[in-house]
Amino acid sequence: MISLLLTQIHSNMSGFGDSTGEPTEAGLTSDAVYLYHWVKARSGNSPVCVWGHSIGSGVTTNTAVKLLEQGKQFDGIILEGAFVTGQRARDQPIEHPFTWFYWKFPYIQFILFNPLKNNIFVFPTNENLQKLRTPLMILHAEDDHIVPFASAQEIYRIAKKAQNSDKRVKLVPFDGALGYLHNGLYKDPGLPEIIRSQWQWTWTKMGLLSLCILSVSIPLLLHLFSDSIDLSRPSDIGLNHTINMYLTPEEGVRVGVWHTVPEHRWKEAQGKDLDWYEKALGDGSPIFIYLHGNRGNRSAPHRIGIANVLSAVGYHVLVLDYRGFGDSTGEPTEAGLCTDVLYLYHWVKARSGNSPVCVWGHSLGSGVASTTAVKLLVQGKQFDGIILEGAFLNARMETNKLTEHPFTWIYWKFPYIQYFLFNPLKNKDLNLPTDENLQKIQTPLMILHAEDDHLVPFASAQEIYRIAKKAQNSDEHVKLVRFDGALGYLHNGLYKDPGLPNIIREFMQSLMT
Repeated sequence: MISLLLTQIHSNMSGFGDSTGEPTEAGLTSDAVYLYHWVKARSGNSPVCVWGHSIGSGVTTNTAVKLLEQGKQFDGIILEGAFVTGQRARDQPIEHPFTWFYWKFPYIQFILFNPLKNNIFVFPTNENLQKLRTPLMILHAEDDHIVPFASAQEIYRIAKKAQNSDKRVKLVPFDGALGYLHNGLYKDPGLPEIIRSQWQWTWTKMGLLSLCILSVSIPLLLHLFSDSIDLSRPSDIGLNHTINMYLTPEEGVRVGVWHTVPEHRWKEAQGKDLDWYEKALGDGSPIFIYLHGNRGNRSAPHRIGIANVLSAVGYHVLVLDYRGFGDSTGEPTEAGLCTDVLYLYHWVKARSGNSPVCVWGHSLGSGVASTTAVKLLVQGKQFDGIILEGAFLNARMETNKLTEHPFTWIYWKFPYIQYFLFNPLKNKDLNLPTDENLQKIQTPLMILHAEDDHLVPFASAQEIYRIAKKAQNSDEHVKLVRFDGALGYLHNGLYKDPGLPNIIREFMQSLMT
């Protein structure tokens, strides 16, 4: 389990500790949303919970509501010493009988409310809890001298009514005789067991139910969610070192691209324009062009996941929506998709200096990647490296073999899922012959494939490896990385693997030798 600990106002959100920026309610919430996405990109299947203390309780519920708008949520929430709203957080201490001391000595008041003391904030925990359905535990000392215990009782009443459940909402009072006040609950010897027992059975039940429901509904939900996002504003979903841009590969066609800079430059990237991002391509860091599969757009969670992994390793990532996908205009055809990628490659090369430029193709994108690589060879150019994830041998074989794979029956029993999987190219005549292309390519190649891939059988990866190894006559230039089926990554989940960053690093290091 992974917890995001948002403590009281001394925590290091914007304007606290050594964190830069002006602390505002929106800013603090943005910090927490970004941290959540950063953690999720690295946490695999681990539950991610949040613990909010004092002011942090308001940041917590604000963040939870923001995540709901993005189709995501924490796996559990713990509120400690929580107030009902931010405004009452200012008012209540004056009314509480134990707080006179804090108002007799102004420097203590300053510590309590600085650096937010001059900012207007609401943090409407009472309103937020009416929207949340996440398992919730409220911890509060009866002798809390900053936020009265009555606040915890009111929060419990609101959340219990909203969730209509005694099991998913729990209030744990701590006897006032223990002297924990506002900040001392960590001293309680029973706290570890309280936390442990609250979530164990809840997560088990939720997991079993989710397994049944998500197997059918997740393709539909992802499609609907991705269509609701404003792709021109990647910062809205926590991508705060990513910029959106549009390129025109040919007349009448406009394609959308997200450019994410290396993670170590995220602070520098704040507020920067397209010109800064273009110049950043020449900083010497490797560059990846990411080509996605045949549904949705560049905002799909697993695509953001790969971009985040590459950025964390220290690379630039450009994620393209081909014509006809996302907010890109034009009619998608095999030739058109390859034209879009060729244009992006040349656009990047014109700005990248001596930085290596690689391509990562996933699913349908693997065919686009290999076909584009052959077209570049004709022009006397090539990618510096190629990574194929969940790759098929050719587009015709992809649609034929899916029906033979033992885990794909559900996609064919429910036609709407098939529609989302293959739209907008479902009625197009595609070839994208990766098997033939690899016989012509001498570029270093890494093949990533899960043994339990439910759309493209692992045997496809083995055949791709055999063809490429024979063509290049080298064990060093061609590598197959298999992911154990027991990990449950299926077709889209390889970004969750904690070992993936090192796998990528080793591949890139091999290009330099």
